[in-house]
Amino acid sequence: MPSNYSSFPRRGDGYDNGRGGYGGGRGGYDSGRGGYDSGRGGHDSGYDCLELRVSEIQSSASMTELKEFFSGYGHLHKIIMDTRESGTIFTGTAYITYKPPPETKFWKQNPRFHGKQLRIKILNHEDDRQGFSREGGSQDFLPAKSLEMGVFYKVNTFVREWEIGKDIKFKFNYARRRFEIEFGFTGANGNKTYRLRLETYFDDVEGEFHTELDRQKNQICAITTIRTKFPPRLHFLDERLGMRNQFEWNSTECWMRMTALRVRKPSNEETQQPTMPSYPNATGEDFGRWFAYRITFIFDQNQEFNKLKKMFFKAADYNIVSRKEMFSRYITTADGSNLKKYVDRSMLDFDVLYMLECNITHGYLHDYNLNDEFMDLLAQQKKETALTILDNFHQRKQRLYDPLSHLMFEVAKLQGGDSRQETVPSSCVMMRKVVITPSKMYILPPTMEPSNRTIRYFEDHKERFLRVQFNDENGKLTSSNGDNHISTLNRVHLDGYELYVEDARVTKRAYDADVRGLMNQYGVMTEYEVVSGFIFNAIVNMERKKLREIQRAVSEVMAEIRRNYRQKFEEDIFAEYSIKSAAEAKNQVNIKSKLEAKACAWYYVTYHHHERGDYRNENMMSFPWTVDDYLCDIARMNTST
Repeated sequence: MPSNYSSFPRRGDGYDNGRGGYGGGRGGYDSGRGGYDSGRGGHDSGYDCLELRVSEIQSSASMTELKEFFSGYGHLHKIIMDTRESGTIFTGTAYITYKPPPETKFWKQNPRFHGKQLRIKILNHEDDRQGFSREGGSQDFLPAKSLEMGVFYKVNTFVREWEIGKDIKFKFNYARRRFEIEFGFTGANGNKTYRLRLETYFDDVEGEFHTELDRQKNQICAITTIRTKFPPRLHFLDERLGMRNQFEWNSTECWMRMTALRVRKPSNEETQQPTMPSYPNATGEDFGRWFAYRITFIFDQNQEFNKLKKMFFKAADYNIVSRKEMFSRYITTADGSNLKKYVDRSMLDFDVLYMLECNITHGYLHDYNLNDEFMDLLAQQKKETALTILDNFHQRKQRLYDPLSHLMFEVAKLQGGDSRQETVPSSCVMMRKVVITPSKMYILPPTMEPSNRTIRYFEDHKERFLRVQFNDENGKLTSSNGDNHISTLNRVHLDGYELYVEDARVTKRAYDADVRGLMNQYGVMTEYEVVSGFIFNAIVNMERKKLREIQRAVSEVMAEIRRNYRQKFEEDIFAEYSIKSAAEAKNQVNIKSKLEAKACAWYYVTYHHHERGDYRNENMMSFPWTVDDYLCDIARMNTST
């Protein structure tokens, strides 16, 4: 069983800064225009990050001093200290990003740092909204009253195993196609509150969200219940991390992966207690057994409730919310402390017990639904009969809320004889397997595999071999430096790329059209031929041009296409800072970081599996390589860190 103390720590694992336009406008619906007042000076809630350029800072100031000063005004997201060409001397200008925006417009109060008045300019604003940069649909969030986690005892009965009601924020992260729940967690000493985050991908949601409404005189209560296929991914905010170097700090790199709801290491006594696959964990809250969330929202105004409806309307594009039945009937709830969690199963044969645990660890059976009558009836069956029944349960891959009835039915069906007849060749062996994730362990049924020298040497003990595999929660292997499923995407990933995704999609469509037009003009069959210049199967036109002439003409046009899109890539950001050339911008940290983030967006819209079509011919792949130097720099930086 895995350790329950941050055994999978990763800097920046799985956190998204939310800046960007991914998913914005999907379905023709804009979630950021509801007029919802977030309480932050009356600004539209669609503006949930603020970027400031702060100058006149003493050049001797350190990152620690800047963090301490500016964190007093709100939740800091990012700090970049501008440096001179050498990269080691602070110029006195810093770029500060808040997310969400601060409660007060402190920049209007002429703040002083080390006795010197600061000059503050709000970046990226085009109207009178005081610089709150609009998300464009990348993220939506709402504060929540409480969060409960547990399982379903019956089809419509939720069992509460754990509850918290402090500083909860529910968020749809459309760029990463997942929802996130942040909350405050108080340690055992009660002196400090820590920030934790749960996240589940949209694809891992079981069915659709179930939301109940309770309208009272002055308030609206909405309770959303979410069933999931896998336990959530848990992260812990460690603000000591996040320093790329002495001039850059990012809060998204402060999140560490955790395996239990705890913020301290387990004691020696706790770690020495035995941990069984389906029993409550002795070293922390066993959230690996929880496959359901229940979030309560309390709204004082209809505007706030409309924000929730808009969020759900937009989430319907991802098939996790029904637009027709957005709000449903009530779900019965129960307290897990009042239910029996464990039934004695010591009377079962080892092989039968193993198959029973297979079903329990996969969530097909649950201790709440097992009773003494079920265990007694199962123990009365022949070993082969019991194994056949439990194997049938596992093959259904469905939760059984009344296992006793199903067991009685299977027993009656098999009374005429046992259907389990397995003949294992001498060259094979029935191998047991366990899959370990950060939060729990899955036991798999024995499968027939070829034997090997080691197993044959221990012929008398071959039934005791166990194959172990380590996966993430959703059953996929992940790379060690991020939460993307594809390691190559991890290598070309920078914080803030989401801001440029929507524009990247538009630009890529135009680029693809130009390349296809060139292919059609000269009868070139594939993209890699026009990009590389190595053309070998062009359809020679009626003018009987030689293949060499076609190669030269195609290469010249392709080079011009690359130059044009390279210019488009740089011109918007250069114009923002009144920069005329790439050489002039080369040593300016803030401009370089934006160019790299934009390059990441170009790479993302080309290679991420959600962006690609169903057919190979739809996918044009050369678009991001018009800025290949930026991509290579990013990959080298990510590899080195």
